[in-house]
Amino acid sequence: MKPPQLTGYTYKDNTMKTMTHRNYTAEIHYSEEDCCFVGRVVDIDDIVSFDGNTDEELRDAFEGMVDFYIEVVNKRDSAEIR
Repeated sequence: MKPPQLTGYTYKDNTMKTMTHRNYTAEIHYSEEDCCFVGRVVDIDDIVSFDGNTDEELRDAFEGMVDFYIEVVNKRDSAEIR
């Protein structure tokens, strides 16, 4: 089954696309098992992933996860300082 096409994303290679928000980058691929697009934020020590069925769902999920991740990291760092 051929995955649906996403628009407005940069191809990293033949099978993966990337998107960026607030200097965080995610790699996107299509999961035939889950029948949706799955993304993972790269170049961080934590595992941050998200999914969506459409361009809009994927973008919203990615931006929401990045914003949430930044909030959690800021709270964790300020708690360690105390």
